[in-house]
Amino acid sequence: MAKGNKNVQRGEQRLEQIQRIRIAEVMVKTSELLTGSDDEANELIHKEAEDNPALEVDETTRADEMSSTQGDGEGSANDDGYGRDGDGSGFDNDYDHDDSDDDGYSPSGRGAGVLARADDTLFDTLLQQIAMSNLNDDQKRIACHIVGNLDDNGFFNGDSYEIIAELMAQEDIYVEEDDIEHVLKVVQDFEPAGIAARDIRECLLIQLAKRNTPYTPLATRMVSECCDEIIANRLDRVAAALDIDVTEVELVVKKEIRNLDPKPGGAYNNTGSGDKAMHVTPTFVVSVDEGNIEVEIPNTLPELHVSYSYEQALADFDKRDKLSKNDAQLKAEFVKNIDKAKTLIQALKMRQTTLKQTISAIIHFQREYFLSYGDITALKPMNLKDLEDITGRDSSILSRACSGKYVSTPWGNVRLKFFFSEGIVKKLPDGSEVEVANKEVMAALQELIDNEDKRNPLSDEQLTIKLNAMGYQLARRTVGKYRAESLNYPKASLRKTFV
Repeated sequence: MAKGNKNVQRGEQRLEQIQRIRIAEVMVKTSELLTGSDDEANELIHKEAEDNPALEVDETTRADEMSSTQGDGEGSANDDGYGRDGDGSGFDNDYDHDDSDDDGYSPSGRGAGVLARADDTLFDTLLQQIAMSNLNDDQKRIACHIVGNLDDNGFFNGDSYEIIAELMAQEDIYVEEDDIEHVLKVVQDFEPAGIAARDIRECLLIQLAKRNTPYTPLATRMVSECCDEIIANRLDRVAAALDIDVTEVELVVKKEIRNLDPKPGGAYNNTGSGDKAMHVTPTFVVSVDEGNIEVEIPNTLPELHVSYSYEQALADFDKRDKLSKNDAQLKAEFVKNIDKAKTLIQALKMRQTTLKQTISAIIHFQREYFLSYGDITALKPMNLKDLEDITGRDSSILSRACSGKYVSTPWGNVRLKFFFSEGIVKKLPDGSEVEVANKEVMAALQELIDNEDKRNPLSDEQLTIKLNAMGYQLARRTVGKYRAESLNYPKASLRKTFV
């Protein structure tokens, strides 16, 4: 009896050991799937399927169908987002957007965007979209010639008659000017938003057409009728021309127009030397309506199954009383491959669950930010420990869940990692102190630099004094770091102009 109990105990211990190993394998594979974008997870899945005959990939259905979560205004939805929100008035057409920072955002509206490889040029990315478009062969040739006439900032500098002549001479195709105009409109709907515009006004209007915030209608009217005045920061003239209050003009510029990109092609490395692509396929799509937050999760990953024929073959082995050495080795290989397939399937389910938990925690923590349509002053300092407390998940898993993930919001496509920021002490007028996200400080710093006298730009010391007067308790070297490393502004002497 004692011997029997020992055997049972050993069997239970062996089973527990196998279960621990299986759980560890699932966790490792989940971590691999979590790290990076949906496209990278998709690539890993297909590589596993190529190496494992027991794993079947069903492209007709998806592991997680398009799901929608309706928020009640209390942060129960899953989501996140950030539109670059410089708090100042005016629109600096000469501002060189550099989104290489880990908190960068893509000002491309609500569209799903185009996933570009790290070494893609703007030309490469647009050619991919031409190939995937519904244009016919001749129209695709026209589109290629249009793309070939874009400058480094993404503006169309060509002439319809020149393209007509090029097509006749190079490809023996005759088209009308209306054909060029039709295809140009199609190309202007590509990503990055604002591409192939003929001037700054058209560029901004194209981007506004893809946005849907409470400020979009008035912003569209302002750009349409007063673009030059906005660029010159003559907002009083905009207000007079449109017969609206100047404070309303300043609000729309701050909340909407400053989130547009006047150089939609500038984020790309046109030499192909490896700049990070800025236009991506979001993992989540969020909308905000009267206090409710709704998040859709696109079905980007395929359904996975263990091969039925492979399982049947293993069952046939189990029916035999005795196996040859070769058959025993083959059976062991079958068991190994089926276990690997089940591990990946379970890991994929855990990936989706973890992503939903992570997004839910972020929106719960940053609820005011979403309900304010991306007002950066509503953003709270947040770190992985805060999400760990909400979800109960390990910070290393949460970090992977946020890595490489984007969300589409009514105010732009943004990284999940945008929401992580350190806290800065801000002294209020009544003498009390609050902790605010350092991104609020960066927005204030950006406003100061954007609105400075360029003939006499502010030094880091002067910027620090002004920020301290606004209540932000910062050291000069911190201000210098934010200016140079986060906002990518040069020092004062290099910002000086003489006109």
